[in-house]
Amino acid sequence: MVFLSWGRPSPQDQKACIKKSGTFNYDIKYKGATAKSLSSLEQNEGLSKDGFLLNNKRVLLGSGVETFEKSKAALKSWSHLGLDWAFVDPKTTIKEGEKFCVCVKELLPWVMMPLQVVYVNESRKRKGVASFGFGSGTLHGHLLAGEERFSVEIDEKNEVWYEVLSFSKPAHALSVLALPYVKLRQNYFAHESAKLMQNHKMVFLSWGRPSPKDQKACINKSGTFNYDGKYKGFTAKSISSLEQDEGLSKDGFSLNNKRVLLGSGAEVFENAKIALKSWRHFGLDWTFVDPKTQIKQGEKFCVCVKEFLPWVMMPLQVVYVNESSAAKRKRVASFGFGSGTLHGHLLAAEERFSVEIDENNQVWYEVLSFSKPAHILSFVAAPYVKLRQKYFADESAKVMLKHISSSK
Repeated sequence: MVFLSWGRPSPQDQKACIKKSGTFNYDIKYKGATAKSLSSLEQNEGLSKDGFLLNNKRVLLGSGVETFEKSKAALKSWSHLGLDWAFVDPKTTIKEGEKFCVCVKELLPWVMMPLQVVYVNESRKRKGVASFGFGSGTLHGHLLAGEERFSVEIDEKNEVWYEVLSFSKPAHALSVLALPYVKLRQNYFAHESAKLMQNHKMVFLSWGRPSPKDQKACINKSGTFNYDGKYKGFTAKSISSLEQDEGLSKDGFSLNNKRVLLGSGAEVFENAKIALKSWRHFGLDWTFVDPKTQIKQGEKFCVCVKEFLPWVMMPLQVVYVNESSAAKRKRVASFGFGSGTLHGHLLAAEERFSVEIDENNQVWYEVLSFSKPAHILSFVAAPYVKLRQKYFADESAKVMLKHISSSK
C-alpha cells in the first residue's frame, strides 16, 4: 500500500504509517551497503544485477572543525531534510533501529515513506580526520526499495564534505510507471539537500529594505531550529527560573530581559495585546517583521534588521503561543509568544514577547530571551551583538508605551 495524506502529515499520521510498515522491503544481504564508498558500490555486480540504481551527491561545505561540528549538528537535527516539500520529524532520534517517515509533497497529496535507521557511524582519526553519518533502509509501504546514507566528513586537508549516497529500485507500480520522474526527483532532492547544508550557516543579506519575496526566499532556505531541542519553549518560564538553569549557562547562552509598566486596567491590557498581535513592538525604522505574519505555533517569519549598509534577514519560527484568561484567577491575565531561531540566523536563541495584567491591575510588557552566537560574525562581534539586543529591548518597550499612550 501507499501512505497518503491530503494535508501536511501530522505526528499521528506518521506514527500510524510506521506501525503499518513492517520490515525492510529489500534483500537483507544489502543491508548496510551504503556504509561503503561510491566506488565500492559501483563495483558491486549484485546491486546492478538486482536492478538497483545508484544516486550520489558530494559537496564541499567549508573547512575547519567548527564547520564540521555545525554540519554534524545539522544532520542530527534533520536540517538536511528541512524543505517545504520534504521533511522528517526533527524529534526523530538518529539511532540504529529507529523508524521514521520521510514526508514528501507530490502534486496534490503528501506521501509518507517509512524507513528504519540501519547504522550510525562516527569516527575520529589522527590528523584531524573525522566523520559522522547514518544509513536508513526502506520498509514495506515505501515506493522504493533501497538504502540511503547522509554523512559529513572532515578530511586531511581540513575540508568538510557532505555526501548523499543511495541505491534503490521501484517497489510499487506507481514508481515503476514513473521511474524517469522518480530518478529526476532523487537527483533534485540530493541537490536541494546539499544546498540546505551549504546554506545552514549562511547569512541572508539585502542591500535594500527586504521585500516579502526576499523574506520568503530566506525562510525557504532556513530549515529547522539551530539550537538544542531540549531548550525549546524555555522562554515560557520566568527570568528567575532561567537564571537558575545551569544548563543554559553551561551551554554558553546569555539572558536578556526587559520589563516595563505600560499602565493599568483592562483597556490598556487589550490594547497591548492587539499591539503584540500586529507586531507593533517591531515598528522601528531599523527593524521590522511583516505585520501580516500570523502569530501561531509553527509559523515561520523573518526579523529584518538594518546593520550599517545591508539589511540582515534572520529567520525564526513561533514555538508557542500562551494566553490565560482573567476569569481563571482574579483579574490576572496574560498573552505572549516565543520564537526560536532557524539555520541562517546569526544567533542560536529563543525570545518571548508578552503582556500581562497583574493582581494590582497593572499592565506589563516583557521581552525575555536566551541566546549565543551561531555564526562567525556574531562570535567576532559578540559585545556589539549584546548591546544591540539590549538596545532593541529598550526601543521595543518605548514603541509599546507610545502605542498605549496614543490609544488613550
